[in-house]
Amino acid sequence: MKKSIIRFIPKLRKRNNVIYRFTGKIPKTPDLPPGLYWEPASEALLDLVMSDDHSRCEALKGLLAQGAQGIIIHDGERWAAHGFISPPGISLPHHIPKRIVSEPWWLFY
Repeated sequence: MKKSIIRFIPKLRKRNNVIYRFTGKIPKTPDLPPGLYWEPASEALLDLVMSDDHSRCEALKGLLAQGAQGIIIHDGERWAAHGFISPPGISLPHHIPKRIVSEPWWLFY
């Protein structure tokens, strides 16, 4: 009987969303190891360093076309990391409730 009751109890999931508020203080650009470069994202840079990851490259170029801004850390041939921020008007990821903020800026990496 215990097994049959458990089957009908809906699974509960706990979700935590973390929202940060910009304080107006822009941090200093970090020093990178030799051979790595920190550069504003552009279509040309994405094509250069993400040539082996076509779907990610096209997705990020699409965000740039919609007004997002980003940075790419790369070694001149391949990307090592990226970070983007999208302004209000670009849809939020589905897991962030729209009720949290009225004009969200979405930061992702």
